Amino acid sequence: DERNLMIENAQGLLKEKEPEIREDDYDDKYDEDDKYDDDDDKDELFEENYINEELNPKLWNGNELQDMVKEKIEQIVDKFKESLEQDGIKFNIEDILIVGSNASYNYNNDSDLDVHIITDMSKEDCDKHHNAILYNLYKSIFNKEYDIEINDVDVELYVEDKETTVKSNGIYSLSKGWIKKPVKENIKKINVDAEVQEWTEKAEKVKLSGNPEEIDSFIDELYKMRKESINSEGEYGKGNLIFKALRRNKTIEHLMEYKRELENQELSL
Repeated sequence: DERNLMIENAQGLLKEKEPEIREDDYDDKYDEDDKYDDDDDKDELFEENYINEELNPKLWNGNELQDMVKEKIEQIVDKFKESLEQDGIKFNIEDILIVGSNASYNYNNDSDLDVHIITDMSKEDCDKHHNAILYNLYKSIFNKEYDIEINDVDVELYVEDKETTVKSNGIYSLSKGWIKKPVKENIKKINVDAEVQEWTEKAEKVKLSGNPEEIDSFIDELYKMRKESINSEGEYGKGNLIFKALRRNKTIEHLMEYKRELENQELSL
């Protein structure tokens, strides 16, 4: 089945040479189920009504996480840990964080509850680079197998090393409370329509090449642009907005699907 196939693929990856992946790449190209967590389907990426007066009342009582929400998150994380241990994979949990728009004031009806499981990858048998691939693969399997909601808010799991620097306006620890209290940001609207159109046209040209390596290189370039933008300009940096628009209009998804089609054809007789 799909789950066993993904596990076999992970085992193949682990036998290859050590990949050049930064520890904070929890949303890299291996994570193909990465969702558009802070936008809806309107043309504008950020509207003024995304800045709410209070934290999401479906999850919070004022600035405190609801007890039932905390208990349910812990139950979900325990289930994820169980899925790893059933396959003989050790997994230590250092902390559980809530980040993103539902730990801030810019949530909307389509925003996910981003739950980040913090682990010490250096404690396990494999080196942390291989652990990053393995854990994120299981995370992708888990997110595909389970359609979990808490009070009508979709839950999305992530796994990252404790040395990772989390970029978010608000960061809430289930064990320690607020690590970073959110502030109501004055979001400056940035029009990236021209850049999005340019990248979309580039994607079409790459697709016409019919070369899986060129497609892979193009996708890598997009993720690199996004990460550099977040690191230098924050969540609302131009590069991140362009990336999210390309993900929302399915450009990235279609490229990944087409790359798989090409590889299927190459491996078929």
